[in-house]
Amino acid sequence: MSAEIPLGRLEDFPEGTATPIVCERDGRSTALLVVHQGGRLVAYLHMCRHQYLPLTWRGRRVLSADGRRIRCSSHGAEFAVEHGRPLGGPGDGSGLTAVALHIEDGAVSLAG
Repeated sequence: MSAEIPLGRLEDFPEGTATPIVCERDGRSTALLVVHQGGRLVAYLHMCRHQYLPLTWRGRRVLSADGRRIRCSSHGAEFAVEHGRPLGGPGDGSGLTAVALHIEDGAVSLAG
């Protein structure tokens, strides 16, 4: 079992934002998108499965106005914030890949 990987503090991920971050995981750089919405923090691999590009490839703003959807800035596919399942747009129906987080005393880390 691998150790937890620190990502930052809770305040580094403000409510209503989707924050791209890169961390070292298993000897490789891993790009994540950390979303803080509705008092809940979730993370996904920062890659749209349709074109294998970062979700923020053409623009950093990827959360819908209501905060319920993540929209790929490259081609417009949409995914549910709460579980990463596809909601519409081009693609093969694949959702985002969730990554487990651990939050303790305001410290956010990638679960080991």
